[in-house]
Amino acid sequence: MRREQIGSTIQVELRLVAVDGAPVTGQSPTVAVRRWIDNYFLDWADNSFKLSGWTTKNQLLTEVTGVPELIGMYRASWPSAVPVLAQGYYSFEFFWSDGSVSRRMTESVEFVSSHQAEKILGNRLSIDFTAGVVKIYEEDGITVAWQAPLSDKSGNPVSASAVPDGAIVHRGSPL
Repeated sequence: MRREQIGSTIQVELRLVAVDGAPVTGQSPTVAVRRWIDNYFLDWADNSFKLSGWTTKNQLLTEVTGVPELIGMYRASWPSAVPVLAQGYYSFEFFWSDGSVSRRMTESVEFVSSHQAEKILGNRLSIDFTAGVVKIYEEDGITVAWQAPLSDKSGNPVSASAVPDGAIVHRGSPL
């Protein structure tokens, strides 16, 4: 669960990757925002939460283009001007279909007042089995902020050719 401050512009993001790790492009994922306290959904058309009668319940996410590191990333901005946003728990409920299979994913978010806010990183994480490293990126999603080697339970370096499916790997000390 991530924590966001009330009044900030929220970047709703979804990264689609195939089983082989390749980014998935050309999709049309959507997101609905559900408020936990009453199970009402945000109507993106008028920025109000409703039980029914939405004009736009599922907002289309825009594919990020022109940035090689963000291929497969889809975004929608939730404006800070949403007057009905209150402290509490919400879900971003993503939906997409590749033509043959429909998929859903949910991200839970707690919105807090400014005096409760703390820095919770929502940074992009990638695991590169070929290079045997895990990387965390700066908030721009491009610049590597931190990386560490991967190893198996015996401490041996991990690479794509050396790791069988389902193997447990461990993060080492930062590089």
